[in-house]
Amino acid sequence: MLKRLSLSPQESGLLAFVLAVKVLLLLYAGLAHAVIENQSAGSLFELLDYWRRWDTPHYLQIAAKGYVAEGEARLFIVFFPMYPWLVRAMAWLVVDHYIAALLVSTLASLALALALYRLVALDYGADLAQRAVALLFVFPTSYFLHIAYTESLFLALVVGSALAARSGHWKTAGLLGLFAALTRVNGALLTALLACEAWRQWRENRLALYQAWPILLVPTGVLIYLGVNHAVFGDPLHFLEVQRGHWHKRLAPPWDGLQGAWGWVLRGDPPTNRYMLGVQEVSFAALAIVMTLISAFRLRPAYAAWMALNTLLFLSTNFMQSVPRYCLTLFPMMILLAQGFRTPMQWMAFCVGSTLLLALFSFQFSMGRWGF
Repeated sequence: MLKRLSLSPQESGLLAFVLAVKVLLLLYAGLAHAVIENQSAGSLFELLDYWRRWDTPHYLQIAAKGYVAEGEARLFIVFFPMYPWLVRAMAWLVVDHYIAALLVSTLASLALALALYRLVALDYGADLAQRAVALLFVFPTSYFLHIAYTESLFLALVVGSALAARSGHWKTAGLLGLFAALTRVNGALLTALLACEAWRQWRENRLALYQAWPILLVPTGVLIYLGVNHAVFGDPLHFLEVQRGHWHKRLAPPWDGLQGAWGWVLRGDPPTNRYMLGVQEVSFAALAIVMTLISAFRLRPAYAAWMALNTLLFLSTNFMQSVPRYCLTLFPMMILLAQGFRTPMQWMAFCVGSTLLLALFSFQFSMGRWGF
């Protein structure tokens, strides 16, 4: 994933920044519980447990026991296997699966920061690359990059694959793309990103098309996941049945989900649902759509394709849920945002606003309330 092992001073600074954000989020959760809930963590492990919420126990169950066809755990087939497989491997070293999951996410987030910095610097220089990485890690839902979720691993694999393709290392790009498709369903969309990059390099006479054959490795990740479904349930598409039957989600025109989220905005009762299920879902959907349209004119075709396909995928559902979190996958959006600030004051204002939302949403999540 990384073009070189040595780190520049800028890259070392970015790694320190990412680690500092992790520590601050951890301490913030402890402070929030102490002040709001009048509950103090008795140890570091209790402090870490504030982040063991929502999907995290599901990933830990898969890591510890694998996929099963009985009991409540049978529903966890909707979660792709790459992240829990890595957690299981890490648990051989640290024994505890939750600590292993946090370590996997930490290493992935550090790799993501380096890969994104190097990728953006290829076109826009070191200064803008630093700003893009900083924006990603203060994005309102960036706490998912630090906890036992798939976001950091998925983005590290996606950005690493794009960086490898830009550097002409197509076998590495294809292999990382395969792993990305084993991590999240939208990993398969890397096929389009890599194909657009191969086309551009061919147009620039820097690539013979046969050299890009590793792009075909990306869909293999999805095929492996379908194989897991078949091995456990005898049906390669069983996860779709679970999505419809238990999670009540299915593909639908984007306006269906937008209409439902707008309904929460209009209801207004209770206010928390209006804000978290309505206002924020609609606002971040609008952000994704606007940034996608701008990317078609301002960014490389490969990045615009990634933006368009991902936005279409997470909006094409019968009800919108977790759009603010899914926006993290739109890494080219950070380039556009970094380009958009003309003055230091604009930059600081955006960072302050984003950090305030980050504090609010991470507070919700660490309290066990809905945080996307």
